[in-house]
Amino acid sequence: RVADGQETDKVWELCAGFVKVASVDTPGEEPVRSDEFDPLDGTRIHPESYDIAYKLAADALDVEHITEAVAKEVVARIVTEPASLETLDLDQYAEELRHRNLGLKRNVLEDIKAELTRPFADRRDLYTPLTADELFQHLTGETEHTLWSGMEITAKFMRLLDDTGCLARTAGGTRSPQNTVNVSVLRRSTVSSTGSPGRRRAS
Repeated sequence: RVADGQETDKVWELCAGFVKVASVDTPGEEPVRSDEFDPLDGTRIHPESYDIAYKLAADALDVEHITEAVAKEVVARIVTEPASLETLDLDQYAEELRHRNLGLKRNVLEDIKAELTRPFADRRDLYTPLTADELFQHLTGETEHTLWSGMEITAKFMRLLDDTGCLARTAGGTRSPQNTVNVSVLRRSTVSSTGSPGRRRAS
């Protein structure tokens, strides 16, 4: 798309870190030569960080003299021997890069290490539903350390709920989802029970 003018070089450069290139032969075409394929193209490491990735892989495998061909070989090896990366001191690498005016790269180094360990792995935590207390905290900002049974609070009375208690809003803004305010009275209250949203009561 760059060649036919549909995309600019800068767009391609920005997208390059998200393109996964695999060394897979296409039927009817010439086989991919090993010297044409860079294992880093099969990772999420951005091309501008390839030299850093080569350096990390080579140092982890104790390879001193790095040529272009050797760099690709050590990357291919490190993916199968990721435990070697644990010997590296990323803080030291980050400090060296900073002294060379290449920016603050500590987080980049961590990402490169993770990508060399498990290329294109989904590192997100598995989804788990929120508990009632977690949901209440997300909706109100209150926790068991800021609102608990027996705690005296200042609340704004909103309306009675038959014989079950009343709706009230705390000074911090925590209240039931209902927006109707029949009476506006400020008073000191005591939390009699805590639970999921809509069940916090005061007396």
